[in-house]
Amino acid sequence: MAAPKITIREKIDLISKIEQINTHRFAACWEIVPRVWKIVVTFLALLELVKRYRVEARQEGLFSDIEIDRLEAWQDDEEIGM
Repeated sequence: MAAPKITIREKIDLISKIEQINTHRFAACWEIVPRVWKIVVTFLALLELVKRYRVEARQEGLFSDIEIDRLEAWQDDEEIGM
């Protein structure tokens, strides 16, 4: 049985839609019972957005949740090519 296909591009789209408010938590990017591979793909999407200066991410302590802040430079209708 093949694993369901999910892409970094889909997770970037998800993060961009959730980011209607300025700050939210990384754990909000997946459902209640996450699969490890979904968390990994979501984290890769977050890293891509940080690399492109679309969001800032910070973590207050070891194993604490990652807070994501949207940067002003990111326009709501902006397309991020992958």
